[in-house]
Amino acid sequence: MYQAVRLTTDIRQDGIALIHEKTRQAEFLAFAAWIKARSQDPKLRSLPKLASAERARPDRPDAVIRHARKSRVVDSFARNVWSQRFRCFPCHTPHEINPRNPRHKAPMKTLAKLKERYPPEVLARLDIFKNTPEATLQYLIEQSRDTPKDRLPMIDLKNPKESLLLLKPLSKLPKKRDDGSFEDLSFVLPVSHGGGMKMHKDDQSYKSFIAWIQDYAKVVGNQYASVEELPADNWYGSKIVLQVTDAPKAWPTGIPVQLLLHRWNEQDGSWNAEPIAFTQGTVAPRRMVSGALFLLAPRVARAKNTSDRDPVSLPGGRFLIKAYVDHRGRLEKDPTLMLGKEDFYGQTELKKSRWREGFRSATAVAGSTLKK
Repeated sequence: MYQAVRLTTDIRQDGIALIHEKTRQAEFLAFAAWIKARSQDPKLRSLPKLASAERARPDRPDAVIRHARKSRVVDSFARNVWSQRFRCFPCHTPHEINPRNPRHKAPMKTLAKLKERYPPEVLARLDIFKNTPEATLQYLIEQSRDTPKDRLPMIDLKNPKESLLLLKPLSKLPKKRDDGSFEDLSFVLPVSHGGGMKMHKDDQSYKSFIAWIQDYAKVVGNQYASVEELPADNWYGSKIVLQVTDAPKAWPTGIPVQLLLHRWNEQDGSWNAEPIAFTQGTVAPRRMVSGALFLLAPRVARAKNTSDRDPVSLPGGRFLIKAYVDHRGRLEKDPTLMLGKEDFYGQTELKKSRWREGFRSATAVAGSTLKK
């Protein structure tokens, strides 16, 4: 397991493997030559076969070993965290600025004000999300080592819920002084955030952040022993927003709601039992629940030329929206949980020829249409 932990902390900025291809090929040829030579030794060839129980094998199932591989950890980070980086735009993603984009004029002004206010070394710390998931994860890991007392670690392996990566976007602006200026930012509990709240507890981004941090902590801590303990880890972020308007009166303001999307199966003439996508949010004071969909693999077909890290989209068709309400507070204990039939509130059918991206083009259904 030490190897798996080391691999997850030795990602290079450019993504190039640490061991050169020529070196790996030389090692392969050397091992192959040794095996061939030993297999020709008559004494070794005449030895009795070992019983299956006597053969050397890892003490963990193959799936658990694969789950700890660097490639899997990075891919999970890309889908669950890096895909949500635009919530932190532009302060923590300055490289995403496009001067030719008219919509980026305001973000450019924001960055200009930051440059006037903070010295270069502080601005460097703000640049959290790099050009690639690999570089971003490497930076977060480095920032989590030997953290000073006045700063929580970006990724807290002992207390994932107290990771600065999670708490900063959940936090409000620091308090104002009598003269109208803001107090210094806090990097310990209670945390404050210069950009204000960018994420709400129990929304879909919070769910994906905490799911990845908890999983990463267990991988590094060598805590997985069986396949049953592994998370599904099959969420793919999208920019498609699903919304419930005029939420039912039975949903108190602030209560978490999960919306699951099932697709109609033309061949069977029935709804697919497993959802194709989901989102999560809390009931806003305006009686609304909104969230970007996470699509579930392998239930969503991907274009041939797309990477697993590319945003995914939904084909048109006939869908069933199921709403689940956390009246029992189960998500407080386990934020990664998917609610079940005991939490089911109602469902409504939706015919969608085309899914559009962004909150301005959200697909909305009225709460009154949700029926059991």
